[in-house]
Amino acid sequence: MRATTARWVYVLSADFSWRSGLRFDLEREFRSADGVARLVVSPGGRLTVKKGYAWDGCSPKFQICDLLVGVPDGATDKRTGLPKTYHASLIHDVLCQFMDHSGVTWSQADECFLRLLEEADFAPRRLYYWAVRVWGVVRRCRRPRRTAML
Repeated sequence: MRATTARWVYVLSADFSWRSGLRFDLEREFRSADGVARLVVSPGGRLTVKKGYAWDGCSPKFQICDLLVGVPDGATDKRTGLPKTYHASLIHDVLCQFMDHSGVTWSQADECFLRLLEEADFAPRRLYYWAVRVWGVVRRCRRPRRTAML
């Protein structure tokens, strides 16, 4: 984990893979608008987010002077040394970014978020899950990032 003063709070320092339980017809690679591979999905449901992917953790967040204000990312997980919401927010963000190309629905992305919060033993997971479901209405009105699929 690396904090940054740029637009994104986190930048992934190594590839992260997770068995999502989702099914895809074949292996696919998704790229950001600048052509960099960001997500690989396998037919067995493994999601691999590539090193260098940047996201803002649980949102919304905004900066006032040098303070980051918004939804907390949770206590540090003793097993990983990362905030308990780190991987849940990572997977949710990347699934939402590539939703138009991957066939993943909002509901499936939100369910992945909840499962990862459960795996991290994050106590207010149901509150965060329902906030994500409600925030989704606002999120769908925002202009998505430009992406590509190979």
